Amino acid sequence: MENGRLQSELDDLRERFGLSLDRLTADEVAAFVDCCRRIDNPYSAANAELLGDAVELNGVALHPLTVGASVWLDEYANRWWGRCGKYRRYFWAMAYAMVHAHDPEAFALARTEAEATRRIVLTCLRFAFSMDALKDAMNRCLGLRDAGPSESRKEREAAAADWRRIVARLEASSGIRRDEWVWGRTARHVSVAYAELRRFEKAASGERSVRVRDELDDAINALARLKKSIKDRIEREKSEAANG
Repeated sequence: MENGRLQSELDDLRERFGLSLDRLTADEVAAFVDCCRRIDNPYSAANAELLGDAVELNGVALHPLTVGASVWLDEYANRWWGRCGKYRRYFWAMAYAMVHAHDPEAFALARTEAEATRRIVLTCLRFAFSMDALKDAMNRCLGLRDAGPSESRKEREAAAADWRRIVARLEASSGIRRDEWVWGRTARHVSVAYAELRRFEKAASGERSVRVRDELDDAINALARLKKSIKDRIEREKSEAANG
């Protein structure tokens, strides 16, 4: 963040409300700096979420599912093991998908049940941690807590989407290539991006009830709320002192 942004906003606070930096608490100063940083770089948080936070377990990284990994689970692993109740095998397939979430070749070479089984075994032989640790890591990648593998599968299937159509729309509207949407970004991010695209389309079509907001809007609004909360706190303290 450039110091100019922080100084400008502090000047605004002084000019509008008569409040100097020494009137702010330590927490308010920290929040003020953070708000200014968000305005200067409003998409940094969103960009940090593109790949998702990997969960490291004794040298093995598990990743949130990408669209490509989700499609492989739906079209192959689920057909072999999910639909026929072989949930333990499906559980290991999901672990494989999380380890290789950003590696297209790992799924291109696992399109027969025999080859997929062989590759899953080779991957899982690298696991030097407990089953409980693995389940916890997988649930963290899925955004779940206290859910078994079958529950995780149901949660994921409930959110299944027509990825081919969604990716095609995103590629056409953004110019970002298909492989980036399928393998470079988490399925959650792709879903959010598609929802945002739909909101833009509705707004462009004249649906007044839809208000298009982006990360910069949120950052600016957050700073405005912070300034007001600082003003309200100081006024409240003045009133209490006068009445005390």
